[in-house]
Amino acid sequence: MSDFSSVFPAAQPLDPSKRVNYLHGLVLGVDEFRQEEYYLLEKDRQHNRALHGYGTVCGLAIEQSNESSGTEIKVKPGMAINYCGQVIQVPRTQCAVLEEWLATNSADIIERLGSPAEGPLSLYLMLCYRECETDLVPIPAGPCQSLEEITAASRIADDFSLRFSLDLPPAYHFQATMTELSELLLSIPVEAGGTMTLEELLDLVRTLDPDYELSSPPDFLLHPCLHLP
Repeated sequence: MSDFSSVFPAAQPLDPSKRVNYLHGLVLGVDEFRQEEYYLLEKDRQHNRALHGYGTVCGLAIEQSNESSGTEIKVKPGMAINYCGQVIQVPRTQCAVLEEWLATNSADIIERLGSPAEGPLSLYLMLCYRECETDLVPIPAGPCQSLEEITAASRIADDFSLRFSLDLPPAYHFQATMTELSELLLSIPVEAGGTMTLEELLDLVRTLDPDYELSSPPDFLLHPCLHLP
């Protein structure tokens, strides 16, 4: 076993406003190809965000049925666009047994509702965009390397995940805050010689949701909620 590993140049930060300027003599490396791909991806996602918004494009109907294994939730094939402009495709019908999820997450449910449970349980169905590395190929490496060290994924596939959640995604809190912000701005009278300063206006805005933070791309809420007795 070696205590040393190969050293590679640090990757340059990707910029959605830059594309590669191809010139004779330009040495093309990983950074150039990643930047070119990132530029094109962000243009497509910006188009979706600015012109189409987010939501279900087609399909994704939800069905509930009682089977011998329990309550089965089915999501039909379809397409959606999330808040970041990423396209999410579900190619085949997906199904999950609700009782299995409840049993697996019983500790969280008891913490939320208490034992015995007090009141109904609201469960949200989330459709999430996901990327998966695939198609492993050998790569140049030094001697005495493990199989994991001499292979790498040559492709990144667009994928998705469907999951239940006990909480609304952060973006829905953000959406509610934006609605409140619109109502707040409309309620402020516009008069000549008004006395409200910029700092006073900002203080009003901060009262809407001072704790809101969005640190990662939010999930797409596929179904408002399932109410369980």
